[in-house]
Amino acid sequence: MVLFLGKKDGDILGKGWEKMAFGAILALALLTFVLMAMGWWQPIYDFIFGRTEGAQIWINILLIAVIAGAIIAVLVGGKKE
Repeated sequence: MVLFLGKKDGDILGKGWEKMAFGAILALALLTFVLMAMGWWQPIYDFIFGRTEGAQIWINILLIAVIAGAIIAVLVGGKKE
């Protein structure tokens, strides 16, 4: 827990999206580590990057991220007056 202490409020990551972003990065790193330890990383990596279908997966992920970002921007922007 020493990693999270430091600002005058005792929290270097702030109160908002910084904590969520750090948590998402940490969760992704943990998931990658567990997949590597179990031996499932190489088949997943080959599926995503090694085939022609991998390009379609990345396009779909990008499109979903753009749509989700637009919806979040509308919801958050609509609340401020």
